[in-house]
Amino acid sequence: MTNLRLHKIAFIAAFFCFLYRCTPNLRLIKYNPPKSSSTVSVSESKTETVVDTQTTTAETEAVDSLSSFDTSATVEINFSSAFDSTIDTTSFATVASDSSLELKWYPPHKIVKRRVRIALERNTSEASFSTSKKIFLKTSTKNIGITAQKFSVRCSKDGRFFFSGSKGVREISCPCTLLTSGTEDLIMFNQVLYRGNLVLLSEQKGTFSVINHIDVEQYLRGVVPLEIGKRPESLIEALKAQAVAARTYTYKRMLERKNAPFDMTATVQDQVYGGADPEYRESDLAIKMTEDLIMVYKDSLINAYYHSTCGGKTANIEDVWEKPYCSYLRSVSDLNSSGQPYCQISPRFHWQEKWTSAIFFDQIRNNLSKAFPEKVRQGSIKEISVKESFSCGRVKRCVFSGNNWTVDMGGDRLRFIIRRDTPDKSILRSANFKIVSLGSKEVLISGTGYGHGVGMCQMGAIGRAAANQSFEEILKAYYTGVVICAATEQG
Repeated sequence: MTNLRLHKIAFIAAFFCFLYRCTPNLRLIKYNPPKSSSTVSVSESKTETVVDTQTTTAETEAVDSLSSFDTSATVEINFSSAFDSTIDTTSFATVASDSSLELKWYPPHKIVKRRVRIALERNTSEASFSTSKKIFLKTSTKNIGITAQKFSVRCSKDGRFFFSGSKGVREISCPCTLLTSGTEDLIMFNQVLYRGNLVLLSEQKGTFSVINHIDVEQYLRGVVPLEIGKRPESLIEALKAQAVAARTYTYKRMLERKNAPFDMTATVQDQVYGGADPEYRESDLAIKMTEDLIMVYKDSLINAYYHSTCGGKTANIEDVWEKPYCSYLRSVSDLNSSGQPYCQISPRFHWQEKWTSAIFFDQIRNNLSKAFPEKVRQGSIKEISVKESFSCGRVKRCVFSGNNWTVDMGGDRLRFIIRRDTPDKSILRSANFKIVSLGSKEVLISGTGYGHGVGMCQMGAIGRAAANQSFEEILKAYYTGVVICAATEQG
């Protein structure tokens, strides 16, 4: 009797394995225990992290590089992943021990599947690399073997390229590629380890760019941990939601930039990417469990924007940026059944910023002068006041006025005008704010949330995962009407 039962179990297991392998749109997913209406509390760290500084710095550089205040090309891809990744999540409920696996089928969506190209550095004249395993530097005319050594590539002012290694200096042609033999072979560049290949592309005369050419799933291993932080396996549904959002964003950018020299940057201008260094088990598991899954709306890949902390309600895309109405990027409530925001666990849920009045008014005047040179004249600012807010709480109209000039603006652009009093002049955490005091000596502003507010709220996703929501429920809560599909190769 026992042997018969074991044979039946073995047969069923073999049958499901056969089904899974022969049907690429089938996925084994973890069945979630019943929903819990209880709220989740965690202790909040008050320490600002390196991620915070990196994110706001990148946002600052992206906007300061513009000659005018037309930020549409940059702001649309400014992700605010800057929340404290050291937040204590140990008190979250763990996945039920009796959780089982079920087969789930996802409708196919055909795309061009290729490696993604990430610009690691642009317009540099020299780059240094190292490797512990044998790799090859391949040009159109040469194939140089490199093993366990440091080497560099330099571009002269007249546009000639030189390779420097243990056997001396030799001239090479560009473009050229640093090739690895497998996914476990790594190349170090700028003290960061990278999988895949590194391509060197000639830019302006005397400079070149370093592009990481890598499989999308391998790329995500260096994105997910930096975008949503390191999380325990009990919160793997949040990691899975982040993986699907990041994968969707990646394929969308690859489609839009197929004729460009690269698809993505490695900063918040697209998605923060740290090579192989940030990889860890739970994130890798989430990526593997959602392999090839993407979000589609009306048979098209979506723009899967996401941000750190919505503050209780996400924003309509047209209220944040000067972009048209989008059916799947609507303002949605982020409240649980008890009326509490899922993202209230974020250390950036509520915040205050303080300036001396002299610094504040001087900073505002300078930023407005750069943004609106034809409007803003010299002299002191007479008034700053919030006149109207959107239903999500973000400012719709803020009026700045001085001697014979007035600027009336709102949305995410305000974050680049009202910058924080930090060494790098970081942008304001959120456009959901109120002016508490505007005195002759001190200015105080209080606000809610962190980031632009469009699409998925990352801290809300963590809160929802803690409340036993699946990654599908999380994604569909933030992206209205989307369908989760399995990306298949376009024939």
